Order: sequence, then C-alpha cells, then structure tokens
Amino acid sequence: MTMTAPKKRFSIGVDYGTNSVRALIVDLVDGSEVATASYAYPSGEQGIILDKTNTLLARQNPVDYMEGFYAAVSDAVKKAKRKGFKAEQVAGIGTDATGSTPIPVDRQGLPISMDPKLKNDPAALAWLWKDHTSHEEAARITEAAEKHAHENPSENFLTKCGGIYSSEWYWSKILHCKKESPKAFRAAFSWVEQSDFGRRTYHAIAFHSPYFCDPDFHQIAFSVPADLCARTCYGDFHPFGQIASAAYDFLQVSAAGIGFTYTEFVRIGMGQYFMYDADYYMFKLSG
Repeated sequence: MTMTAPKKRFSIGVDYGTNSVRALIVDLVDGSEVATASYAYPSGEQGIILDKTNTLLARQNPVDYMEGFYAAVSDAVKKAKRKGFKAEQVAGIGTDATGSTPIPVDRQGLPISMDPKLKNDPAALAWLWKDHTSHEEAARITEAAEKHAHENPSENFLTKCGGIYSSEWYWSKILHCKKESPKAFRAAFSWVEQSDFGRRTYHAIAFHSPYFCDPDFHQIAFSVPADLCARTCYGDFHPFGQIASAAYDFLQVSAAGIGFTYTEFVRIGMGQYFMYDADYYMFKLSG
C-alpha cells in the first residue's frame, strides 16, 4: 500500500520583545523549525524611549512594531522559500508580547503617535510593560478595590491578581495618561494591547501600501483569515486574562471613583476586551 505524504502546512509566530521582534516559521507536519529572523527596534535606546528626568518612564514607537513585523516576517519567508515553503501553505499566524503594553489609537485603529501634532508627546507612544509611571494610579485602583471588597465581600476582584493592581497594567497606565497628557488622552479614540495591535498590523501590511505589492504577504493574507491570526496576551486560559477580566468587572462598577467617566471607561474597556476581532471592534465603536 502506497502511503501519501501529508500536505505541507506552516505556521508563523511573531514575538514582540522589549528590544526586537522575532519571526519563526514552523512545519506543522513534523514541528520542525523552518526559518527565523529578527528586527531590532531603531527608536530610542535599544528600542526603548526613555526620559532622563523620569527613570520610571519606558515607551516604544508603535511604528517600530509595524516595520518590524514586515522586516522580520519577510526575511523569514525568504529563508523558508529555499526549503520548499510556499506562502499559500500558511495555516495561521500568532503574535505575542509581554503585557501590559497599551497603545492609544484613533478611530481607524492607528497609533495617535503618527499624528504630527503628537509626535513629540511620549504619552502618545506605546506604554511599555516596564513603564512604572502610573504607580500612584495603581495604588488608587488597589485602594478602591479593597474598599469595594470590604463593602461587598462577594466581589473581591483583587483575588485574581495577587491582591494588588500593578503599575505595569492597562488601566493604571491609561489613568496616568489622563493626568500626564490630557491632549493625548483626548486624542485617543480607544486603547489596545500591543499583541492586538500586532494582529491589526498583519492585516494592514497584507492589504495596504506600501506592502500591498509584496506577493508573499498578499498570498498569506488570503490564506489566513482574520480568525486564524491569533494572539497570546489575554484569555481565560491565561492568568493575565483573569487580571484583565477582574479589572474590567471592578471598573464597571467603580470607574467614576477611580477617575474615569463612564463614556471613557466604555471606549477604553472595549479596546481591551473586544480586540479579538479588531475590525468588528472598530466598527462597533464607530457606530
């Protein structure tokens, strides 16, 4: 009996690190590594934008994520093609990053840092996971959550995040932005996590200039539907997803006491909670 060789299928992984983005192509038949590539972020100091007057500040240029995605993935694809890889054989793409690295975006889902009026405002950049400028806001959220739990024993949201809300996380950073740069805060239609922005970057690169003419990216885009471009940052299967869920639930009842209006909470919360489908999320908010 003649055995038919399994059809070749590949997966692409994109890891957004602190200093660079790495791309990996894997053969899904045998799990072997086919090709890898990396791209060092050019902005700031080794990819991190710092402030000599504030050692707690650590930001990144979202454009580096976009350029890095294209550079790393296209380089890995070129290497893989020498080993029989074909773009139409890509079964899925995954992105990941250390969280929380929220990015303020406009109605089109683009970083507000691309607006010339905000190009010199560090608050318009991506707030890197190790940015701790929001320690006061984190303490305020923790204190408010403790008070709420005392008054409502069945709603102790802090139990899901070790009893303390961190200055590294989404809501404290955005609350600090509201104080640090009201202009950037008002300019942001919503905020998204870096890994979700990575998903949107994939579709933007695949279908829009200046990358539209790249045949490999164009073919991959048609081979990988939106729901197969996954990301690991939040999710019920991951402890970090529980933190996001707990913070959302708490702020839903306590936003005003923390410093957000309800409208601000809804816009920001949808950015974090519904970016599983970036285009649907933007459509719903715009509507």
